Amino acid sequence: AGIAASIVDGGLLRGPLEVGIRGDKRVQIQLQREELVPTKEYSKALKPKDVIVVSGGARGVTAEVALRLAETYGTHLLLLGRSPLTGKEDSLLSGLSSAAEIKKVLLQQAGGSVKPVQIQAQFERLMASREVRANIARIEQTGVQVE
Repeated sequence: AGIAASIVDGGLLRGPLEVGIRGDKRVQIQLQREELVPTKEYSKALKPKDVIVVSGGARGVTAEVALRLAETYGTHLLLLGRSPLTGKEDSLLSGLSSAAEIKKVLLQQAGGSVKPVQIQAQFERLMASREVRANIARIEQTGVQVE
């Protein structure tokens, strides 16, 4: 029952997907911030006119790596990811930040004829889109072109 419970608990986690089970304990990766210090040989490797294709999108650790590349080398970035980049957010949602407030508006817009799992999926897409837009804006503040 211990291993089965650990597997079920792991499947319900939010956050890092890399989870290991050792006996009756769950082990997760903890990210640690490291500064990127360019050396002379690396500073010549990439030029501002170069384009780097970044697979993994504009969320999570990939976004942080893309930001550091932009800050360090000033190269153009082509971000490839699964989260769709949506247009402007619905004005009824734009000022809201709590999950409860956002889900309430989503439910009202749907007219109450949707299942909670559908509202949760809409909420997660909205939050992913917000994260993508925010990260792209952070990268563009370095002066780098992002697509």
